[in-house]
Amino acid sequence: MHRLSLPTVALLISLCSPSCSPFTGTVFTVQKWRSANSDERRQMAEDFLARHETKGTTLSELRELLGEPDSGPYAWMYDLSVNGAPPSGHQPTQVYFERPQLYVYFEGLFVRDVRVILSAELKDNLKFDPDLWKASRPADRLRMVPSLLTGNLLKGRSKYDVRQVLGNPDRERETDEIQYSLGERFIDLVTLSFTRDSDGRISDAQIIEH
Repeated sequence: MHRLSLPTVALLISLCSPSCSPFTGTVFTVQKWRSANSDERRQMAEDFLARHETKGTTLSELRELLGEPDSGPYAWMYDLSVNGAPPSGHQPTQVYFERPQLYVYFEGLFVRDVRVILSAELKDNLKFDPDLWKASRPADRLRMVPSLLTGNLLKGRSKYDVRQVLGNPDRERETDEIQYSLGERFIDLVTLSFTRDSDGRISDAQIIEH
């Protein structure tokens, strides 16, 4: 389990859809993708994700679009970096953003999610809004986390108060943590975790990779 600092959250914002920011890349076509080098693919990845709804498609259908992955097996990876894929084993977070990949997550023969890791800036954040939080996908929640944490909105509040503001947690431990899903990074679950003190009040909130 890794606890992430607030600056790292800015990098993790890249879990959100590429539609979060204006399109500045290259139009995707199967022909261009198949003949492109890794850097040219990086320029096309944003358009691919915007044009193609991949969730629920079969791996065979995805392979028709993107060709054979560069690596696997837990997630397919298509190299988007002239620096090559990240080294195997645990690496500092920055390494993954210097060596972006297109990640394909799947269950059985069906695609569960496709996302690209690209660096993002804090200007892409969203101001925290409780109604928007409750209605948002985990990736959109992630963009609100810096605003929520820097404002210390829930520090010193009760578990009931947290539920009123953020809705029901996705995970809860009997001892000290209330957790809200922020999506996944590679094969790790990312959550916003609130720690409670001996009086049951919120004492801390952190982004955690499990």
